[in-house]
Amino acid sequence: MILCDENLSYRLIKKVEHEFEFPGIKHVTELGLGPSPEDERIFLTARRIGLPRLATNDLDFLTLIKRLGAPPKLILLRTGNLATGRLAELLISRKKRILEFLAEPDRYVFELKLTFSR
Repeated sequence: MILCDENLSYRLIKKVEHEFEFPGIKHVTELGLGPSPEDERIFLTARRIGLPRLATNDLDFLTLIKRLGAPPKLILLRTGNLATGRLAELLISRKKRILEFLAEPDRYVFELKLTFSR
């Protein structure tokens, strides 16, 4: 299961869930942690309930994984303020790389960067 942080729109789930049926994808609001939970609470809850992967564009989670270790694995979206539809397209287009990362037992951070061509 991939857990999307609250800084990613819950609308993203509907746009990509058909592509990520395995391993599955959820939004943090589905965990019942209340409004605007602290990053560390999200991180530790994901670990405690067995959600081994976290997608976010919040660099604080990179600090948490360095301090607390994995799991969860981190999919760090370095895409700037990208529209939800465009972010969904990017995730779907990089699905193969994301799934390869999720299968690697010794790799804990995957940065997905948006590159612009000139």
